Amino acid sequence: MSKVYLNVYGQDSPGDSVIIVGNRAGLEALRSALQKAKSSKRGSPKRGSSKVFASDGSEYELKIYSGDPEKTIGSAARAFWRLLAYPYHEKLGRVEFISPWEWD
Repeated sequence: MSKVYLNVYGQDSPGDSVIIVGNRAGLEALRSALQKAKSSKRGSPKRGSSKVFASDGSEYELKIYSGDPEKTIGSAARAFWRLLAYPYHEKLGRVEFISPWEWD
């Protein structure tokens, strides 16, 4: 069985590209995690995950969450997206936000 390699290069600042590089097994792990997050049953956590390796051999858990909070509609859904932590490595001066690192 092939080692599951997946590197995710995030955005440094707004407008930058996100680049995902993986071998076939890594891309299949990404697809599987996406499908799990998308197809989670109502009332259960909207999450998919897979164990993968970075190109340096370090193992990490790929976590994918659905951005559709239960029972959130209209302005509440828009507020969720406005308050979600920015995905950029560059600090943009925002103090209060929803941190996806605390969802486990």
